Amino acid sequence: MSNDERRFYVYAFLRSKDSEHGKKYSPYYIGKGTRDRAMSKLRTVPRPADKSLIVYVQEGLTEQEAFALEKYCIALYGRIDNGTGILRNLSDGGDGPSGVICTEEQRRKISEAGRGRKHSLETRQKIGDAQRGRRNHMWNKEVTLETRQKISEANSGLKRSAEARQNIAKGKCKYKCVLLDPKGNRHKVDNLYQFCIDNGLHRKLMRELVLGQRKSYKGWTVESVEILR
Repeated sequence: MSNDERRFYVYAFLRSKDSEHGKKYSPYYIGKGTRDRAMSKLRTVPRPADKSLIVYVQEGLTEQEAFALEKYCIALYGRIDNGTGILRNLSDGGDGPSGVICTEEQRRKISEAGRGRKHSLETRQKIGDAQRGRRNHMWNKEVTLETRQKISEANSGLKRSAEARQNIAKGKCKYKCVLLDPKGNRHKVDNLYQFCIDNGLHRKLMRELVLGQRKSYKGWTVESVEILR
């Protein structure tokens, strides 16, 4: 990643046709970014299919300059959600979600969209890698006694479903098993956790394999298993 302090820019998505909120070629979204952020499809407001409708308001900005220009443009055109203008932005821009308005219906849709979502193994590994070591938000931070007490109080009396309790119990189990690798070789395993680390295997998915929740993983199968509590 570039360390150039003037690597930031402000961009706009333009409408491809007239709509109830704005005329053709009027902006419907203002954003701030670096590198290929403006072209990314991973966003709540979709980018135009026609890339010529993605325009750069100004480039070569510091991050603070980009924040300021983003806020100015959003204030200039106004937002649809709060009745001030034509943009689909849900905040006033700048550093953080200032001014964001989230209705009960939007909260419900966000909750439903995330419910039951299953990430691929590659995605889960990337999420894990992004939160390890110094990149973890709790790196080198000490949890105070007061914070631990608050966490304890928040969890006291917490009622978990039978399925959740069963999953927690399974997670505390130790396994003695015989695994077959993709070539058919037998491996006697007493410590599944360490075995996964030594062989570059995903621990959660291997545990599901041992528990019979999946038939195979990367060609690995189970010959026999004994659960030790």
